[in-house]
Amino acid sequence: MKKVKYILYISLLIFFININLVFAQTDEVAVNEMYKEFFATRRKINSQSGEEYHKDIVKLIDLAIQVIKTSPGSYEACCVIQSFPTSLEILNDLPVIRYKALKSQCYAGLNDPDTDMAEKLFFMRLTRLYVTGFEPGEAHQGEYKKCLDGLKKMKNECKDKNYRALATIALFREKAGEDCRLDFLNKYPEHPAIPDAKLSIASDYYYEKKYQKCIEETNKILEQYKDVQMPEGWNFEVHCYESLAMCYIKLKDIKNAHKFLVLIEEKAPLDPQIEIIKNEIQEIQNSLLNGFQKGYQK
Repeated sequence: MKKVKYILYISLLIFFININLVFAQTDEVAVNEMYKEFFATRRKINSQSGEEYHKDIVKLIDLAIQVIKTSPGSYEACCVIQSFPTSLEILNDLPVIRYKALKSQCYAGLNDPDTDMAEKLFFMRLTRLYVTGFEPGEAHQGEYKKCLDGLKKMKNECKDKNYRALATIALFREKAGEDCRLDFLNKYPEHPAIPDAKLSIASDYYYEKKYQKCIEETNKILEQYKDVQMPEGWNFEVHCYESLAMCYIKLKDIKNAHKFLVLIEEKAPLDPQIEIIKNEIQEIQNSLLNGFQKGYQK
């Protein structure tokens, strides 16, 4: 009898494990499909204007929240937090109405980091990115600070570890009194966004105009994480190539910059950074050519 009970127990355990795996895999597939739609829309708005542009901004907001809510511990959730457009045209009523609805839902409860977490997190991120973009002409300084405080509170106090991690990611480039990237590396060593955090730290050398040091640190990260697959379908190496290309552009080393551009085009033909890198290379080439022509004329 005990043997029968044991076999029944094991069978039920395996059944529930398999059920959980099916749900986990279903969520994983669903969130990746949502992210691909987010990414495709994100690429599309770069060449849009007018009504379609504004509709797609609303679509991006809704997709980002849904990705976060579906799988807050996923790489996709990190990507929507970090890759929402960093500059927007003057917005018409559609995005403003969506933002105000989000504000109505979230703003009064920002001191509570454990309810409406996906909506609050993205609302705070939007407000920090576009302090006047959605409500031009209104006073925003208090809202701006309250959202910073809310992100810090979620980072430190939210009961859900995944949302604590996402709030930390949202603070990566904030002057929050500490380097949240180092905090992230220490607290979440197994998180899928660890490569991004390390590359972000290495990119500080780029902004400090220490381009050779940035190249050295980026190459170390490349060697360690080059085969990590990104939600877009390519590997993490591509993001390292982007950084390396930009460093070589600043060093006016067109040969190496072009080498990494070619690698990006081969491995990630849909990468939106391709056009940016091409334009930067062209500007350097034009500058060098103009300098040569002036020297020749003398």
